[in-house]
Amino acid sequence: MRRTLLVLPLLVALVATAHAQPRAGDTASPEAVVAAGYASLQRPPGEAYDWDRDLALFLPQGILIAATGDGFSLWTPTVFSRFVDSYTDPDDPDDPGFAEWETHQTVHRYGDVAVVFSTYEKALWTSRDDILGRGVNSHQLVRRPDGTWRIVSIVWDEETDETPLPARYGGSGPDTPPRPSPGPTDYATPRSVVDALYETVQRAPGDHFDWARMRSLFLPQAVLIPNTEQRGGQFTVETPGAFIALVDRFTTVGGEGDRGFAEEEVHAVVEQFGDVAHVFSTYEKRYYDSDEVLGRGINSVQLVRHDGRWWIVGMAWDEEDGAGPIPEAYLPD
Repeated sequence: MRRTLLVLPLLVALVATAHAQPRAGDTASPEAVVAAGYASLQRPPGEAYDWDRDLALFLPQGILIAATGDGFSLWTPTVFSRFVDSYTDPDDPDDPGFAEWETHQTVHRYGDVAVVFSTYEKALWTSRDDILGRGVNSHQLVRRPDGTWRIVSIVWDEETDETPLPARYGGSGPDTPPRPSPGPTDYATPRSVVDALYETVQRAPGDHFDWARMRSLFLPQAVLIPNTEQRGGQFTVETPGAFIALVDRFTTVGGEGDRGFAEEEVHAVVEQFGDVAHVFSTYEKRYYDSDEVLGRGINSVQLVRHDGRWWIVGMAWDEEDGAGPIPEAYLPD
C-alpha cells in the first residue's frame, strides 16, 4: 500500500521557527536523531505534530524526497511541513491521529558521516494494529563541529505486494539485487553512479577533471559536505558547482609539478530498497602516476531513482587524518 496524503511519514521535520534548539540527547548520535524523528510522529487524536522537535534534527539545507510509485516529490523542510499541515486537522472530532515507528535499523558510521537505513510501519493512532503501510527511510547524517548530529537528507519508499521489504531489512521478501534502469550505464544502478563518480575525479597530468560528467550524476538540489580538515576546520554545505569551484582553486593543471590525481574505491557497502539507496564507499587517493597512498576515507553517498535513472541526493565524507583508522568492516578483505 502506498502512502496517502492523510498518513504522510516521518519527514515532517520542519521549519516552524528559525531558532529551534534540539532537546537534550536528541542529536547525540545518528540513532538518537532517528529515534527523535519517529517520536515526533506519535500524534494522538486532537494533537499536532511536534514540528519544533523535528526542525532541530535537520541541517538548514535539509532535503526530503518521497520516491514512491505514486510519483517523485522533493521538498524543503518548510514546504513539507505546510503540505502535511494542510491535510491535518487536530480540531476535527473524528481526527484519528497518526503513528509511525521503526521496526528495523541498519547503521553505517565513520567519523563525522553516517547513514541509518530504517524500516518503519505506520497506522492511525486509533487503530494501531491495522498497519497502513511499511517502507524504508534512508537517512543521511553528518556530525557538526559542536558534536551534534544532523540530518542532511531523507529519502523514502514503501513496499507493495510486488516488492515486499527484503529479509535483510526485517521483511518477508527475497534479498534481490537492485534492478538496473534503462539508458546510459552511468545512471543504471547505485553502483554504476558511484563508479562514474570516482572516474570523474581521476585525471592524468595535464588533463582536467571531467566536471560535466560529475554534474550529471547529481540532482540539481544535491549537497556535498567535505570533511572539516579539508575546509580548514570549517563546516560547510556545498552545491556540486561550489565544490567544483573549490577544487579548481587548488588545482594547477599542466606544468612541471602537475602529477595528476586519482581517487579509487577499495570497499563498498550498498543498502537499497525500491527507489532509495545508499553506498558507504571506502576510498584511497594518490597521485595519478604513483602507488603511494596519500590518504583514505569514506564517501557516504545517498541516491534516489527518478525518471528512469539513479541520482545522487547528498554526499558527505571523512578521512583518517581527522576521523582515525577506518574500521575493518569498511576495508577490503
